[in-house]
Amino acid sequence: MYEQPLRDMNINGVGSSSGGSFHRITLNGMATINGDASCNSFRGSGTSKVKGSLTTPSAQIDGTCSINGHLRAAQCRINGMATVDGMLNSDTLETQGKLTVHRDCEAERVTINGMFSIDGLLNAGTIDATILGACRAREIGGESITVRQGRMNSFSRMVTSLFTSPYLEADTIEGDEIVLEYTKARIVRGSMVVIGPGCEIDHVEYKVGLDVHNQAKVNRTTKL
Repeated sequence: MYEQPLRDMNINGVGSSSGGSFHRITLNGMATINGDASCNSFRGSGTSKVKGSLTTPSAQIDGTCSINGHLRAAQCRINGMATVDGMLNSDTLETQGKLTVHRDCEAERVTINGMFSIDGLLNAGTIDATILGACRAREIGGESITVRQGRMNSFSRMVTSLFTSPYLEADTIEGDEIVLEYTKARIVRGSMVVIGPGCEIDHVEYKVGLDVHNQAKVNRTTKL
């Protein structure tokens, strides 16, 4: 039986469309998708909203985007602000700006430059986070976890001073190789653990090695 090729969705300016299956979805301006959507590629520029879940091999978000359901994208790149009410699943996740996920966020590799808020678990094989503002996650898990404070120019320093300094807060951080800066956590558990400047950790559990910076505070350590 002959199958019709998937059509494109293009919204320029102010507009809306129902959900469904598409070849490409391109949103420019103020655009809304009413319902679940799947496509071969998604690009949202400006202010976009998906009132449902989005499934795609490739998602590019430039500007502001909110997704009321889940976001499943093999490759996901965010430049701006994105909010996902459900879960975020991706192979490769790159963010420049602010990411908010109200459930779990899972990927093979996560690269963050900016701010993030994960209400559930942030889980990835590799997590590389350069924080430029308030960040938090209930739990963080991965093979390699690196959290550093980003270099700020005079403008970003002024903005963060008005709100909050760059810091990560988490209940539990667990991985094989862990390097942390400016992180507050109840438990950090790993094989090789480096606790850098600005950290406040209640309990560190390590298997092989532990290095604690003289400008970090660790209340208790345990060698497993």
